Amino acid sequence: MSPIQELGWSQVVEALKSAPEDAEMAHRYAERCCVLTGKPLQVDPIAKARVLWLGMSRGHALLKQAVEWDQPRIGSRLPPNELDGVRGSLWCFVMAFSGWERAGRAALWDGTQQKGFQQRFLAALFDDATALTPPWSNPHQVPASLKQWLTSSQDESNPLPDFLALSVGQVDFVPWMLGEQHQLHPWAVLSCLRNLVAQGALSPTKAQQWGMVPIYEDGVAVLHILFRRLLAACLVSGEVSGCG
Repeated sequence: MSPIQELGWSQVVEALKSAPEDAEMAHRYAERCCVLTGKPLQVDPIAKARVLWLGMSRGHALLKQAVEWDQPRIGSRLPPNELDGVRGSLWCFVMAFSGWERAGRAALWDGTQQKGFQQRFLAALFDDATALTPPWSNPHQVPASLKQWLTSSQDESNPLPDFLALSVGQVDFVPWMLGEQHQLHPWAVLSCLRNLVAQGALSPTKAQQWGMVPIYEDGVAVLHILFRRLLAACLVSGEVSGCG
């Protein structure tokens, strides 16, 4: 994976740090966020510029760690075993998603308290290059234990969709995982994958048994692409196409 320094971060830092002191630049960045999200400008551009600086810089720090984490492993065993590597891959994705979320929330900030991360307003950043495919595209190949876990999780006694706080556009995640439905918003897939790990529903053992590690590793690359596009859309040009 390419180092995240390719983002030209030093130039981004200078631009973001200068914006709160430059009314014209701050207004330009705020307008670009509006073009991207389709939401009207409802806050002072200077305040928006400060939020962009904080969100982008913190998001970059998390994404940089995730993208440049070589052979991620989490565990106390010496030498580390295979599950330590699986655990590292899962949490590497969570770290990358947190970076993407911080940056995305900054672009979406409108002066109000945001309820959840509304990625659908960043839809212009997504395309085929940011679409993840289910670990098992054929429902007949889905491991029986995974199928049992997912289908039983929809029972009233153990409602996985409620546990993961699936919102509109995410409720089809279970059929998507089972290979029964392939049309699912890519931002919904990213959120659900994050929640499975962060909320403790998916253990490293399950992820390894069910062949889910590659989708988490691919997810880090996707989040890297999205962050690069977000920077380009907000700070370089109002046009999103071609900035991946």
